[in-house]
Amino acid sequence: MRKILYIVIFSIAACKTEKPTPKKYPNAEENKTNTSSISDFKLYDKNNFKDTQRNYDFLGERFSGTGKTVFMNDLFYAASILPKEYYIKKYVKKADSLNVYLEKFKKEEVVQFDFQHVEGVDLFKDKSVKEVETLVKYLSFEIKNDFFAISQSGDTIPASGVHFERSFKLTPYKRLLLYFKFPKEIKQLKLVYYGKVFDRQILKFNLQK
Repeated sequence: MRKILYIVIFSIAACKTEKPTPKKYPNAEENKTNTSSISDFKLYDKNNFKDTQRNYDFLGERFSGTGKTVFMNDLFYAASILPKEYYIKKYVKKADSLNVYLEKFKKEEVVQFDFQHVEGVDLFKDKSVKEVETLVKYLSFEIKNDFFAISQSGDTIPASGVHFERSFKLTPYKRLLLYFKFPKEIKQLKLVYYGKVFDRQILKFNLQK
């Protein structure tokens, strides 16, 4: 009888399996070291989106703006309209005064758009050299066709250009600058993205300056 009891106890122990550990995503505090400007996003925010305050620093000056961050299928998508003065000072080769450029670009907007994996891993990590070359080419040219903006008056504006920042493994995100030309000066826009690169999604961002 004792032998039978030992066999039963052993069989029950052998049948126990370890419960799978639920996948844990880092929150803002845990992931500050490997996130970009989207680090204050929490995965339990309602509807998976968040308004975010953005700070842009250049040569000791700080410019503030707002943006939207969306979480979908392990990826963060973050969009914001760059402050015009910041963009001109950092990216434009200037020959005239700042006011001249502010007037020149008053009907144009630049949207910064980031892709980032929730765990901060390189989005090119598991790609072959050829696949990376194809992705870089797409991000540098064709991806502008995946975006358009809708103005307050209902004008649908395709992106007129794109700049892919080739930081590669130096940053945990992939960043685009998207260029839009509007019929008149705007205060806000709706950005629409038809994802074809890292995840097939249709995402919309209501952005304000």
